[in-house]
Amino acid sequence: MSGYLLLVDDNPQNLQLLIAILKEKGYQIRPANSGVRALDMIAQEAPEMVLLDINMPEMNGYEVCRRLKVNETTADIPVLFISANDETIDKLKAFAAGAVDYITKPFQEAEVLARIDTQLTILRQRRQLESVLNSSLDGIVAYRAVRDPQGKIRDFSWMLLNPAAAKMLGKSRQELAGQLLTSHFPAVIESGIFADYISVVESGHSLDKEIYLKAFGKWVHMLAVRLEDGLAVTFRDTTERKELELALARMAELDGLTGLANRRMFDAALAREWKRSARLGQPLSLLMCDIDHFKRYNDSCGHLEGDSCLIQVAQAIGQSARRPGDLAARYGGEEFALL
Repeated sequence: MSGYLLLVDDNPQNLQLLIAILKEKGYQIRPANSGVRALDMIAQEAPEMVLLDINMPEMNGYEVCRRLKVNETTADIPVLFISANDETIDKLKAFAAGAVDYITKPFQEAEVLARIDTQLTILRQRRQLESVLNSSLDGIVAYRAVRDPQGKIRDFSWMLLNPAAAKMLGKSRQELAGQLLTSHFPAVIESGIFADYISVVESGHSLDKEIYLKAFGKWVHMLAVRLEDGLAVTFRDTTERKELELALARMAELDGLTGLANRRMFDAALAREWKRSARLGQPLSLLMCDIDHFKRYNDSCGHLEGDSCLIQVAQAIGQSARRPGDLAARYGGEEFALL
């Protein structure tokens, strides 16, 4: 792994011992004899890991760790405490400050090497995962279930949000981290997505569906799977494909010349309205007409003039379809219908 390990201890003997052990295993080492010096070095170049003593003048190890964790640029650097303090309270304070591990002095060489290697492996795997997430064109998010005292899911909090998801949602990862889903996107309740998420967590069944996000004006394909007491969701913007499908569907139902409904669409509408009329006991009006002597006109004046005639008749009939349920259609060559 590239980069260096930063050893922070005000005791020269401790530093020399750790340097000797780690250099023998091929690690690049840089020492710091105080917490202040360590922070200065980290500001210049971040290490892969910090091995940190607790009892130091000016600034103790707890404070060094806390300062690293509140700084966004250094928060992900793993901190491993190596200290003679072996009380439980000392270890709890270290982990509360953000440490990933704690080794007491005197230590065993093999133990130190094993724990460092474990943390560096975790760091490497996390970076690989982050690389995959950050390079993915699909939006990827993860939520943790937020439950009430009775154990019922009342919301979800954001755990992870990759750049593609942030772009689609118009929110940064910093804005959403730890926040409640419904506080930023209340529309998930009305749309049914919230109920779907609860079902995934409670049943363990995955969710695979295409939905329209009205708030964003986008179609997305969504896949959600349970992740411990929460879920992971991937979604892909399918708006362009969906709009093309809808356009093709409209084209399949419309007459290419006149723009009215074609016979296929008319027959389907007639069957639907006939059933509705029978169920409600309401009348249904149907007008069928054709253009007299159209073939003679088309043959004598030419197809362009014939097409122009059909378009004008279609416009006149289309203007009569004024109510939402009315439908004007080109039923055949020169035949028209109004439902």
